[in-house]
Amino acid sequence: MSTRISSIDSPSGLGSVTGVPHLPAGFTDTFTSRFVDANGIQLHVVIGGSGPALILIPGWPQTWYAWRALMPALAEHFTVIAPDIRGFGLSDKPDTGYDQITTGQDMLALMTELGHETFAVFAHDLGVWVAYGMATQAPERIVRMLITEAVIPGVNESFPLLGSQELNDFMWHFGFNRAGEINERMVEGREEIYFRHQFASKSSGPDVLPDYAVNHYIDLVKQSPHALRGTFAYYRAISSVIEYSEKTRDTKLTMPIHVIEGGAACNGLTFKDWNIISDGRATTEIIDGCGHFMMDERPEDLLRMALPFFEPYKQGK
Repeated sequence: MSTRISSIDSPSGLGSVTGVPHLPAGFTDTFTSRFVDANGIQLHVVIGGSGPALILIPGWPQTWYAWRALMPALAEHFTVIAPDIRGFGLSDKPDTGYDQITTGQDMLALMTELGHETFAVFAHDLGVWVAYGMATQAPERIVRMLITEAVIPGVNESFPLLGSQELNDFMWHFGFNRAGEINERMVEGREEIYFRHQFASKSSGPDVLPDYAVNHYIDLVKQSPHALRGTFAYYRAISSVIEYSEKTRDTKLTMPIHVIEGGAACNGLTFKDWNIISDGRATTEIIDGCGHFMMDERPEDLLRMALPFFEPYKQGK
């Protein structure tokens, strides 16, 4: 199948492969930015490598750039597709469509447009919600799933509004991001304060993540009046996420599923959901001492765990 891309097929500037800091050596020899029209919106995607298709779905408040340290090694074995999901980076930021059904359809349509009927999935944080929407709508298309660092509202019991201080410090952004327009008004012009706190407090230490990466993610949120709204829109859709999860969680997924979590972050919470979703077939590993943003914090350890899981897929199994 040929790929239908937009007339602006090679985006440049901030957020594209030519407009990000500190890429691995030779990155742009392998990877290019593209705009692809899918599911009624335009998605920015970074593509490179050869072999069976592997889609990398980032989370909040990140973009494809979160995967940069893993992408060259993965591209030695796979055709790597790293999109900016709806509302983030250089992808379109419509007012609606941030529920699991629509965002899952975004990624399924993207892979169809790129000519990949079946593929493997590697998803992080909000990207896990998107991946769940994909897998429950088209399980026959997904060969394997690697999941990191996310709870899916509605699969398990919700966290208490008034829980422990530790739980509140880790999860309070759910309620804040879910609020009406007041959160945008409070954060606009103060993006540095809000997002820098999120990166620092959800990592294993306040200075663990490279400053250039944090600055880049914040710059992307500040570049468009619609970007801040897009980052909150997924959380504002949580009611629909809960409803969808409650309807689908008993339809068990049978493809191989592996969960990797940070010992200083979700530390087993993600696996609790996917153990239910997979009817006990999911497997799991913990990166000891690692925080939530593991692709930025411990990419070597994450890659060391990911490659063996995808090895059978590379071999056509």
